[in-house]
Amino acid sequence: MAHTDPQIMAEQLAADLQAKLQIRRGETLAEKLPRARTLLPRPVHRAAAEVAAAAARSAHPKLRKQVDLPAVQAAFQKTQTYLKGIDPKKRRGDMLLSMAASVSVNLLLLAGVLAALIYLMPV
Repeated sequence: MAHTDPQIMAEQLAADLQAKLQIRRGETLAEKLPRARTLLPRPVHRAAAEVAAAAARSAHPKLRKQVDLPAVQAAFQKTQTYLKGIDPKKRRGDMLLSMAASVSVNLLLLAGVLAALIYLMPV
């Protein structure tokens, strides 16, 4: 769906960031983007920032003329395409699996250190 208002695009992206990446803090896209910095690839983050900047400019009557609507629509599409490919359930499962692997590796290292200490202790 081709939106023509950058503010509507920004609201849609903010809702998608909340749904797909669980970014709940902040109301607007501009407030949510700093939290999404590490979760989004750099080109997608730049595209989302472009939409947020266009939404801010479009709120002012004189600055609204400076908004390059085709570029904003392309940035919106780029961000939407990336966010549609994210599966929140799979992402959550991968995060839990990564945490479990990290804990198990740390436990193995601790067991190895304890075994070495016991082996090297004089009797």
